[in-house]
Amino acid sequence: MSRVLRGVRAFVMFWVDFIIGDDWTVAATVALALLGTWGLTRAGVVAWWLLPLAVLAVTAVSLRRAVGRELIDNAAKAKPQGAGSSSRQRLWPSFRTRSSTRS
Repeated sequence: MSRVLRGVRAFVMFWVDFIIGDDWTVAATVALALLGTWGLTRAGVVAWWLLPLAVLAVTAVSLRRAVGRELIDNAAKAKPQGAGSSSRQRLWPSFRTRSSTRS
């Protein structure tokens, strides 16, 4: 592959990674909201509200999914604790004190 083609490919891949990032569903939702706003505007409907509403909704869903995954991962990594341990210590091991993390 020539040097120019590698540069073009790197440029395109940067933008794909930047726009899509870790969660392609967010990018797809924003793209659909942009298309929906454009379509409603072409039909004569005032549609300024659609894009902010879609962004808020997809952000909430994305955060809920990410936090759920984090809780599941942390719960799987946590060792079974004694009778005096709290659920917070089992779910978030980073909140433990230094003495309780030593074996």
